[in-house]
Amino acid sequence: MSDDAITVRIRFDEDAIVGVLDFPSFSLPSGKLLRADHLPPLGADDALAKAVKMLPVAPFNEVVVLLADGIEWQPQWGSLV
Repeated sequence: MSDDAITVRIRFDEDAIVGVLDFPSFSLPSGKLLRADHLPPLGADDALAKAVKMLPVAPFNEVVVLLADGIEWQPQWGSLV
């Protein structure tokens, strides 16, 4: 996990490819504490979309993507910069 980014780990979970979000805990503008360990694995595309959606309220400037061995980037997941 990076201590200055939202990390999306894309890996196999049984027969599916899932994305797991990982980030240091932080407080939302409402004061609610957001912890990555409370988020379940999502489909890879949903996890990536959630990470991008979180950026405006997170104290981080980027999303880092880690692909497990045997997984290649899929065009439907978007563009890597």
